[in-house]
Amino acid sequence: RTPAVACRALSDKTVADMRLDHGGSGLTLSETAAGRDPLSLFATWFEAAAAHPDVVEANAMALATVDAATLRPSCRVVLMKGFDEHGFVWYTNYTSRKASELGPGAHAALTFWWPQLERSVRVEGAAPRGAQT
Repeated sequence: RTPAVACRALSDKTVADMRLDHGGSGLTLSETAAGRDPLSLFATWFEAAAAHPDVVEANAMALATVDAATLRPSCRVVLMKGFDEHGFVWYTNYTSRKASELGPGAHAALTFWWPQLERSVRVEGAAPRGAQT
């Protein structure tokens, strides 16, 4: 049985024409301009996103991992449960594909995107397992 797929006509626009101009906020920030404490900047931006009336689930983040055996990447959206100077926390089922890709010595990448604020944050690093709860 073929699943139903909703199609939307693009009319006169092409996919390439859908880009919005994200320069309206006047925000320009490079990694070096983020300062010596990027976590503090993240906290400020996260608080602004969480307080914004049009941002739904400011804690939603894309989590990218790689299968160590095949080197195939995988990305999915998960919800951040917290963050501090030790890193970012999310929950997962330890028998999932995601958990198997986050084995000993694994690294991961996270991306938060808040289009209403014209901001995104990229985080990369080691992804050690936390305590099971």
